[in-house]
This record gives sequence, structure tokens and C-alpha cells, in this order.
Amino acid sequence: MSNLNENISKSTCQFCQSNFKQDVEIIICPQCSSLYHKECWIENSGCGVYGCNYKIKVDNAETLSIEEIKINIEYLINENKYHEAISECKKILKIDRKNSEIKKLYNTAVHLVNSKTKLIENGDISFENKDYKAAEIYYTNSFKYLDDEEKEFYKSRISIIKDKIPFERKKKIINTVLISVILLVIAGALGYGYYFYYFMEEDRAFAELEKNDSVNDIQKMEIQISKYENFLKRYKKPELLEKANDKINYFSGLIANEIYKSDWKNANKYLGKIDFVKNPVTYKELYSRILDEAKSEYKDRLNNAKKLDLQKKYEDSKNQIEDAIEIINLFPESDINADKQKLNSNLTLLNKKISSELKYSAINEEINEKSEELKKFGTVNNNLKVLNIKAKILEYSQPSTVIAKVIDSGNLVALRNPDVDLKIGEIIDFECIRNGFIEVNSTKQGLLNLPLYIPAYFHETTYNLSGLSPESESLEIRLDYLNDQKMKLDSILRMPLKF
Repeated sequence: MSNLNENISKSTCQFCQSNFKQDVEIIICPQCSSLYHKECWIENSGCGVYGCNYKIKVDNAETLSIEEIKINIEYLINENKYHEAISECKKILKIDRKNSEIKKLYNTAVHLVNSKTKLIENGDISFENKDYKAAEIYYTNSFKYLDDEEKEFYKSRISIIKDKIPFERKKKIINTVLISVILLVIAGALGYGYYFYYFMEEDRAFAELEKNDSVNDIQKMEIQISKYENFLKRYKKPELLEKANDKINYFSGLIANEIYKSDWKNANKYLGKIDFVKNPVTYKELYSRILDEAKSEYKDRLNNAKKLDLQKKYEDSKNQIEDAIEIINLFPESDINADKQKLNSNLTLLNKKISSELKYSAINEEINEKSEELKKFGTVNNNLKVLNIKAKILEYSQPSTVIAKVIDSGNLVALRNPDVDLKIGEIIDFECIRNGFIEVNSTKQGLLNLPLYIPAYFHETTYNLSGLSPESESLEIRLDYLNDQKMKLDSILRMPLKF
């Protein structure tokens, strides 16, 4: 038996649950491929895995080592039983993916199966197509890959083929003679009408189309264009093809000029059917008119996008911008193509708003829940937690309340100190205590819900505050975090679209 590789040495016996040591004989369950020490296999009278009922008689214990399975695989390959060999290889590779010898045997068996299958498939196709000679060759070549039962089957098929070959040859000769006679009759008939029906066919077909050219209805003109396009696909006479193209140019110009105000996209489709080289003036005039209509719709889309964004209808706003980009794509050489990068940036912003809106709603709900919980805690003691805050004053919200940005974290807070005249842009460093939350109105970000801090000495006089219990302090910390996240999301939602 071959030595265990690293994979198996890390595996455990399903009976004693201990790792396998080097040079130990291993038994593989024939039914579920579990691994066992030989002694454990015999002691347990077979497999001990739940759901596997494979058992042995103790006095005649069936043992299958890896080396024995390998020898059996080689035997199956030599006997042309490739599928059985592949099945045995998979059992070992399932538990020992690095076993190179088994991989080689597996690859050999697969290669031989493919060779056999290809020969038999080619033989079957030839047989179905009544190419019996080719089928006989394919089946004969496949014999070296077949087992005894398969050989007997294909020998019988070859016997049938040998009976059919003479019959098919006679049948082919008779068919050839009959076809030759029929072809001679047909050739005589065709020869009579060849000139009239062949050489004049294209002219007759074109003349038939021209009969319907006197149309004023758009739908009928579209039908004429379709007919002339089909004529181009079917016929090859150069002078008629040129005339057909001229007709398509003519009708396309009429339709585009008629509908560009009501349906510029469809008009642009017909503009594409006009040959610019032959009709440069018509093409340029129509292009200019269609582009003006497209630009008008383009501006409407952008204005709608702005309005919908202000109404917080971000999905609808996004759809309007996507429609505007589609218009740009139809006119890649126009001046509106320069806006494409800006519109893509706005799409990115709207995608952020869409995702932020969902988060914003969830955060708001949790803030309300935590705020309600915090109301349940009354004053407990005077041991308030004194904090040292270093922050930059951003703006005044109320006469004695300012909005400041904490230097370390970057979070916004509200500071109240009626005794000190704080200046915008000033950096302050003072001891304070937390006094809940306050709604402040920012000139830049609108209404904000910020944590409020007051000087530490205020709790003994003006505010008469008490200390926080561990539970309320935990709620305060969570509310700090939630409000910080809410402010960040709010800043994204307030960002305007820029065109």
C-alpha cells in the first residue's frame, strides 16, 4: 500500500476519530468512501457513518486499501471498462486530491472513453446518413476500446452494414439514372423560358414597385421604403440597385421632414437611411432640425431630473438623466456630448441617494426608539462624566449656542456657553458635560439634531443636571453615533444635481 500523503494524514478514522499515521493501512467504505483503520473497520463490522448501512461479516472482512483499488483501476482500464475505472478513481480523489498516480489513471480512462465515444458517434452518424462504408470503418476502429459485450453489439451492426452496402449501391445507380432523366426534361423546359423569366425578372419587379410611388401617406411611404430595401437584398443589377437607393433616400427625406417635430427619434432613424454623399444639403438640413428637437427634449429631461431630485423622487430623477444620456448617444458629434461625464457623475450621486434614503429611514427609526428609551431614565446622582472637547467654531445657531466641529473625530456638536463670547473660526478647548440632544438650524446643512455640551460647572447651578447611569450612557453613545451617521447621509441627500 502507498504511503499516505498530507491530505489523508490530516483525516481522521470515522470509528476511533484519531488521525492516520504514516504507513498505516487504510480501508475505504465501498458505499460512502469514508476512511477507517483496518482494525477499526473489522471491529465495527463495517461503516459507522450515520446513514450508511454498509456492513461486513467479521470472519470474512472485506478490506479495500488504496493500493488494491489502484491495481483494480489498472485492471479495469486494461479490460476496457473505463467508466468503472473512472468511478474508482473518483473515490480516492474525493479524499486524496493530490494523489498523482490516481490522477494519471483517471486522465487515461477519460481519454480512452472520449476516443471510444467519438468513434462510435461518428459511426452512428454515418450509419444514419446511410454512409455505410464510413460507418464500418469507424466501428472497426472502435473495437480496440470496447469490452466484450460492446464488441458483440457492434459486430452485429457491421454485419448489417455489409448486407446494406450492395443494396444501397444499386439504389444509388437507379436514383442517378432517374434524376438524370428528370433533369434533362426540366432543362429543356427551363431553356424555353430562361431568357424571358430570368433576364427580365429584375426589370419587371422594379417596374411593379414604381407603380406605387405616387403616395402621400406616411404609412404607405414606409411600406415603399421597406419594399425597396427588400429589392436591394434580392437583386443585383447595378443600375436598378442605384435607382432603388435613390427611392429610399427620397422617401426617407419626406418622412423625416414630416415627423421630426412630433417624433424626432423616428425621424432620426429615417435620416440614417439617407446617403450623405449623394444628398448632403438635405441631410444637413434635416440633421439640424432633428438635433434642435432632441436638444429641447434633452433640456426638459434635465429640468425634470432637478425637480424630481428636489422632491426626493430619486429613482424618477435617475430615469430622466438616463434618457438624457440616451439622447447624447444618438448625437455623438454634437455639443451636448460634452455633458456626458457630468451626467454620469449625477447618476452616481443619485445611486448614492437611493441607497442613503433607505439607510436614513432606518437610522431615524432607531434614533426615535433610543430617544424614547432614554426618557425612561431620570436623574440618578451628581457624578457626571466630565469630557475635554477641542473643537472649531463653525457658526452660531442661537445667541448662546454654536455649531462646532470636533478636531479629533470630525463630528459636529452643539456647544452652549452664555458666559463666553465665542468667535467663528476659533478653536476652543474646555471641560464640559453632555446634556442630551438639541435641534439646531445650520445655514449650510439645514435642520440638524446634534449632541449638546455645556461647561462642566453649569450642572451645579443653571442646569441642575445629574450623572448618567451606565444604561443611559450607553444609549447616549449610541445616539451620538446614529446622529453622526444621519448627518452624513443627510449631507449626501442635500447635495444638488449639477449640470
